[in-house]
Parts: sequence; structure tokens; C-alpha cells
Amino acid sequence: MQLEEQLFNTLGPLVAGNVFPDTAPPGTPPPYILYQQVGGRPVQFLEGIGSSVMPRMQITIWSESRLQAAELQRAAQRLLVAGPLFGLIAGGAVALYDPAVGYRGSRQDFHFSGDP
Repeated sequence: MQLEEQLFNTLGPLVAGNVFPDTAPPGTPPPYILYQQVGGRPVQFLEGIGSSVMPRMQITIWSESRLQAAELQRAAQRLLVAGPLFGLIAGGAVALYDPAVGYRGSRQDFHFSGDP
């Protein structure tokens, strides 16, 4: 199963399946979760074969309230570091606010094993 499918399956129950790559479709009501690859750690062997990347995925949560965004961020973090993904936290969560729509959010990066 691809990483994107695993992210959807893992995070989907938190937001009634509203998990999307990059951006949400227009008119999607919050809460929803976005994921985007924002880099990665190369893993390369001296022989040069079997090289791969530990993708760095950014998880962004949008909600109508700061409390809900924070609760969803903590729940998402617990799920992402547990099996089957066993993500590595790549930094603390960052609070977000979108004044155009009044949404509150949270953004956090994780490293995962395997190719993107």
C-alpha cells in the first residue's frame, strides 16, 4: 500500500474521510486534513543500489476552532507515530490562522520509511 493511501486510511476517521493531497476541493467544510511531501532524507548505500528516500510529509489540519485544531493535531500525531506507519516527528506543531476564511489550523512534519 502506498504512503498516500496509508495516510488517508490512518487520518480519515478523524475527519470523516476529509483527507486530501495538497489542498481541499473548493467548498470543503472543516475540519479536514491535508498532506504534502515537502522533502525527505536520502538513504543511500555505498554500492549505490537500493537507494531510497524517507519522505518528509507535512500534515496540515484546518478547523473552525483553535481547540478542535489542537485536539486533531494531537490525535493525528498519536496515529502517525504508531503502527503501521511508525512516523518520526520532524518538528513541533505550528499553529495557523487563515484570515480569509477564519479557519484555525495546525501544521506538523513527519518522516516515513520507504519511497515517496
